[in-house]
Amino acid sequence: MKNADVRGSTAILVLGMHRSGTSACTRVINMLGAELGSSFLQPAADNPAGFWEHLGAYEIHERLLKELDRTWSSVSEMPEGWLELPAAQVAIEELAELCRSEFAGVSLWAVKDPRMCRLVPLWLAALDRVDCRARALFVSRSPLEVAESLRSREGMLAGHSHLMWVQHLLEAERFTRSLPRSIVSYDGLVSDWRGSMARVADELNIVWPHAISDVSLEVDRFIDPNNLRHHRHRDVPANTSRHVGSVFVDSLYATCLNVEAGRTDWSVFQQFQNEYQRAKDLFALPIADNEGLIDQLHGDVHIWEAEARSVRKKLDASEGLVDQLHRDVNIWEAEARSVQAKLQEEIANANMKLTAVKTDLAASQAGHAATRDELAVKELELNVMTGELQDTSERLNAAAAELDQLRANTMRKRWLLAKLFGR
Repeated sequence: MKNADVRGSTAILVLGMHRSGTSACTRVINMLGAELGSSFLQPAADNPAGFWEHLGAYEIHERLLKELDRTWSSVSEMPEGWLELPAAQVAIEELAELCRSEFAGVSLWAVKDPRMCRLVPLWLAALDRVDCRARALFVSRSPLEVAESLRSREGMLAGHSHLMWVQHLLEAERFTRSLPRSIVSYDGLVSDWRGSMARVADELNIVWPHAISDVSLEVDRFIDPNNLRHHRHRDVPANTSRHVGSVFVDSLYATCLNVEAGRTDWSVFQQFQNEYQRAKDLFALPIADNEGLIDQLHGDVHIWEAEARSVRKKLDASEGLVDQLHRDVNIWEAEARSVQAKLQEEIANANMKLTAVKTDLAASQAGHAATRDELAVKELELNVMTGELQDTSERLNAAAAELDQLRANTMRKRWLLAKLFGR
């Protein structure tokens, strides 16, 4: 795609410290018609309304910071001559190509990422390469609220977040002096977004594609102070310790509010730049040393996190095994209860059968006793009959003997008669 496709468009660089309300502001100007591209970071628990950061731009920023040995939370100065380094030149061309591919034919668009505060020269070079006009929209929020938000989300110390707040603001301010620019406080955005956006359009010399009156209902629903605001200045713990730089930080934030209200102009930031440069030179070495220690601690944390994940994985596996054992035990207990119920049923049936057998046995035993008594009577009767039979037999034998005797006598008498009478 050629430069002509995006030439002449206007890009709003939304600049502000992390947790300063840049997401909410970017969404509002998006509803007013500024295009944001097609790919965004996913919403998170700490920002459910969305970050409205272009994913491609975010990834380019992250790669470059890593090449420069920096992170989003680094407070060390950028390396000397970093914009001329090969990694930066690659990033410039990547951003230029992103402009060509995402915003061709778009008259007004915006990009937002807190990392841009430190990378403004990178974006100006990329926009110059594609011949796009640049505008700078600063979003500022109470550094105490920012510190409390970062403490809640990251566990970051207030001194660290305050230094980042100063650094992001002053670096972005220094590199945007050639641009039309405007500043909006988070309080001003939430309390009067209409007035804030009308003033921004005037100061940036732009016209919102959508009239404020046409999107009022939509923006009002989005700008809900109860949903957007998690840490108010008055919510910050009363015992929050104040550090040496707090007067400087408070004065710088008051200046942001004064510029927003038109009570002073942008030139007043120069005195803060001068003070910051002197302090930066004084503290650059200890800051670098501390960041080296922090990097080492981060490395240790990564190792501990890896070990923790390993332990967690083993624990999850153990818990899975325990869960399986619990399931097996439950199955076994259920089977045992089923077997026990069957055994109890069988025992009950056996007891019933045993009771019936005992009843039958008792009946049989009673029957046997009666039978023995009857047998004894029969035996007695048999004995009597046997005796009578024996008596009868003896009498029969005696009668037979008598009969035999009679027969013998008869035979002798016949013989005598025959003998006597000759027959």
